[in-house]
Amino acid sequence: MVDIVTVAPPIVQGTISATSASSCIGTPVTLTDVVTGGSGSLTYTWQPGGSTGSSIVVNPAAGTTAYTVIVTDGCASSTLRDSINVTMYNPAVTVCCDTTILAGQSVNIITTPSSGLSYVWSPSTGLSCTACANPIATPTVNTTYTVVASVNGCVAIDSVTINISTGKLVIYSGITPNGDGNNDTWVIDNIDLYQTNSVTIFNRWGIEVWSGNNYNNSTVVWKGQNSSGQPLPDATYFYIVKVDSATYKGWVQLTR
Repeated sequence: MVDIVTVAPPIVQGTISATSASSCIGTPVTLTDVVTGGSGSLTYTWQPGGSTGSSIVVNPAAGTTAYTVIVTDGCASSTLRDSINVTMYNPAVTVCCDTTILAGQSVNIITTPSSGLSYVWSPSTGLSCTACANPIATPTVNTTYTVVASVNGCVAIDSVTINISTGKLVIYSGITPNGDGNNDTWVIDNIDLYQTNSVTIFNRWGIEVWSGNNYNNSTVVWKGQNSSGQPLPDATYFYIVKVDSATYKGWVQLTR
């Protein structure tokens, strides 16, 4: 009597190992399927991509991508299906905005995004904090602040420059509002640095023809018109400019 013994081939077993399950965008990751068991040669099929071989090098887009490998032994007696998630980090940071302030003033630096990252600012001089997203800066000299924002070892860098002005007003003595794009508005240098200011224009008889509060050379600015928006005639006009506790008086020539 002959005994018949049936021996089942070893089952394919394994797991995917990775150089790192997460990486910075642009840094490739190697995936290797470590397999035991099975009989005969093994066949590998990776998805996405359709690559073959026990190892592949991947460099996916930012975010999380699932990779799957199907391993079949030579006798097709068993099949292994295994998966791994690879996360790629691509931190981005934007700091706003370059500006000019008076000595002793402060400005809030705005960082986008303001959460989800770790922040390190330098230099620390004049900053209310060096590990927050939106520090308050009070520099005493022109300063460029740089932030290094990171997540899982991946970094993004941006900077902002804050200049310190003496605050001296420069008041020009002429305006030519003829529509040629040159000197069409009456610009007062540095007046926008003062949070509280006023400008009043008078004709030669001392009658007020135009006034504006919080003059900023853009949305509040004299264009050679009266308070109703009508063009004023060519003439010499007189001004009173007030900033904080200081008052400036003088004349300005309007020529079209």
